[in-house]
Amino acid sequence: QYEKLPPLPALALLEVGRLCAEEGDNEKAREAYERVIATYRTEGDMVAEARFALAELAYREEDYDEVLAIYKDMQEEVGAEGPISEMARQSYIRSSLAKAASERRSGELRLAVKTYQELIEYDYDLLEAHRGLLATYHALGESAKGVERYEREVKERPASPTARYALGLAYTYLDPPRVDAAIDEVTLAIQVNAQLVYPHMTLGWLYEQKERAEPGKGYLERAADEYQIALALNDETTNPQTEADIELNLG
Repeated sequence: QYEKLPPLPALALLEVGRLCAEEGDNEKAREAYERVIATYRTEGDMVAEARFALAELAYREEDYDEVLAIYKDMQEEVGAEGPISEMARQSYIRSSLAKAASERRSGELRLAVKTYQELIEYDYDLLEAHRGLLATYHALGESAKGVERYEREVKERPASPTARYALGLAYTYLDPPRVDAAIDEVTLAIQVNAQLVYPHMTLGWLYEQKERAEPGKGYLERAADEYQIALALNDETTNPQTEADIELNLG
């Protein structure tokens, strides 16, 4: 009955790693986790726990290349199915977005473009990556490049709500924004998938622009409705910043 219990030395090493990490001794924590991986290769769950812990250490140190390498290796080893693979996938996405955001903050905009493009290749339907890419193009003074990209992608993927939404968002970065064209594309995205947060959020902003251009035609009420829908769809726990942005727009 005890055959399936994990070995005590491995549990002890994981605890040592956790305590060292809490005390800020990342080097000793890393040594403990690496010993678990090297010594207890057949203990899948424990090795996964050690790898997640190693990735978290690297994440805190903003060593995003190491983080992404760990999560990529995990997915390749465990396959596409199962909770560990899904946790690694979600962590890979979170870390990629953090890497791109760090590159934008430090002014490395070309690197940020590359990171967003790689993330889009990894998961095309990740709206955060498309939003980040378009914002970075805009910061580079290349908003037209975003429009060209997504007009091409809409032709290739006419039924994709992601492509439709990204094209609509790209139109908002032009000077002046192509508001009506953006509304058309974002509305099409919502018609295909009404459960996406960002299209409702963007459509609310677009209706605000219409209200400014054509006051008294009900656009403000429509904007508020879209923001309320976005608020209802958003998961405040996993997307607190989006929640705050929607509430700010409503206010």
